[in-house]
Amino acid sequence: MITRVFVASVLLLLPALTPAIADDPLPDSATIYAKVAAARGPRPHSSKEVLAVSQSSGAEWTETRYVDGDDYRTDYLDGAGVETQSGKYKGDSWHQNANGQTVIHEAEPGLATSETYTTTVTRISDPVAGYRVAELNKRGWGDIDYVDGSTWRFVRTDTVDAAGTSVETFGDFTAFGSMTLARTRHNHDIDTGADTTTIVKSFESANVTAADVAIPSNRRQLVEFPPGIDFVNLPATFKGNRIYVMVTIGGRGYDFLLDTGSAGINVDPGAAARLGLHTFNKERNSYNAGAFDSAQAKIDTMSVGPLTMHDVYVHTAPVIEFADDVKSVGLLGFDFLAELGVRIDYVHKAVTVRRWGTYSTPSGPGFNVVPVRLDDETPLVSAKINGATAERITVDTGAGTSFLLFNYFARRHPEALVDHKAGGLFSAPVQFEGVGGEIETKPYELAEIDFGSVRFINFVGYVVTGNSYGYDEDGVFGSGFLRFYDVYLDYPNGQIALHVNEDGQKAAGR
Repeated sequence: MITRVFVASVLLLLPALTPAIADDPLPDSATIYAKVAAARGPRPHSSKEVLAVSQSSGAEWTETRYVDGDDYRTDYLDGAGVETQSGKYKGDSWHQNANGQTVIHEAEPGLATSETYTTTVTRISDPVAGYRVAELNKRGWGDIDYVDGSTWRFVRTDTVDAAGTSVETFGDFTAFGSMTLARTRHNHDIDTGADTTTIVKSFESANVTAADVAIPSNRRQLVEFPPGIDFVNLPATFKGNRIYVMVTIGGRGYDFLLDTGSAGINVDPGAAARLGLHTFNKERNSYNAGAFDSAQAKIDTMSVGPLTMHDVYVHTAPVIEFADDVKSVGLLGFDFLAELGVRIDYVHKAVTVRRWGTYSTPSGPGFNVVPVRLDDETPLVSAKINGATAERITVDTGAGTSFLLFNYFARRHPEALVDHKAGGLFSAPVQFEGVGGEIETKPYELAEIDFGSVRFINFVGYVVTGNSYGYDEDGVFGSGFLRFYDVYLDYPNGQIALHVNEDGQKAAGR
């Protein structure tokens, strides 16, 4: 009898014990984020924040962030003494890499079809009583925030992409002056397998000025020319459409692939070991054809013909390949090209570089000057594929194919992927080798490709069908496409110039 009365009493009381959140109207995402901002507290106009970051790979670094209104600068200093920076100043985002080269992030033209994301709000009881705010595309990729409905704090954020779900959790909320911040954050990256812990060491109002957050100049000139020399023919060998440059390290010559698609200079791990390089900041790289282990290293001196580079920070990557009598053990990418004027002549098989300050981008009849964006230290350009605008295509001299289209383009523009198949000649799947693994593709003969002022008719390219290159880029113009041009690289001014060569005129039907 007592038991029955007790149970009945509990049942009668349940509605009163249920959190009030269940009876409230479901708020929209804007209301939720406004409450989160209010719970966090007002941010001071100027502030300094110090973060200590450690990773399961053993890498550790300190981040010091200076804020002046909407402008900021973050300094990164790792345990090996490597310094990098990033920030935003007067609307321009920027970063400075380990070799001291500053890159300003250029805005996209904004003409391409944007990815469609749908925002939904769901009431939840796990991991907290509160709300789940999801902003996802049609494949279910995007960000999901979990918000505590009583404290209005973020407790977790999920990031979903082709590899799965990465999870970041927030805890130990602490008052720092006018703001309450998560003193600890833990992130598990599904792409790399890395676990990263971030701790707020300090956050305080500070007298930060515009000079403290201004975009810095390059820390140094990485590529050194001999005195009195402004023009150099590189020791280059063309195999097919790809270019291999002889690089001297420790008195011995090594072949490196000249690769505009490489965000830096890379050395194969086996070659790094033979060179006796000390590696550090180990990580799992997942942004290429497949995931692979990578690390940083520093090379005391590298020479390319008469050009010299000292104290060069490089990354390791599996890049050994053979092409007849050429054995490539590295990639010569952004850090080498960033300060030079470069001409690639595919017809006459020559690469020439000029000292910056003595070089100007060629223009005039027959030259098409194309702006490039170098945010990720690879040149992104715009083009049209069967009339569909793509603004994130990498100009990639290291890619052996004509061009690849990634899933980001394919899922936004299925109407553009009309395959003419050249009477059935191009239909079977094709596999390519990329950094980190194999790339599964399907060939397409596309009616029109507009790149600058040139229209290519019935050109065969490839659409990636697997999970390679699952990030938000449209694709790659590779060497099989670029060989139709004399290519002039002018990274310091954010542009390249293209001049159709004899082969390109034939392909364009001229």
